Amino acid sequence: MNARAHAEAGQRRLISGHGAKVALREGVTEGDIRRITGRLRALATGRDWTERFRGDVFLWVSGRSDAELILNEFQEEVESWDELA
Repeated sequence: MNARAHAEAGQRRLISGHGAKVALREGVTEGDIRRITGRLRALATGRDWTERFRGDVFLWVSGRSDAELILNEFQEEVESWDELA
């Protein structure tokens, strides 16, 4: 289920506590990425990193609170996400 579907269902919580791989929407700018990663550095507890692959941008976050922060505060920039087992 993607982030939009979770938001529509009112379920923006992660099931596991291991973090997530978050795919950002097409057309996201470098400024958007810096804003998200800056917010993560200021408030988050885990580690995060950015991956770029064939024009797609992914944020990997290690902690549940980090993933929830992205899903809640930056919902418009998120295309989809997968929990890490």
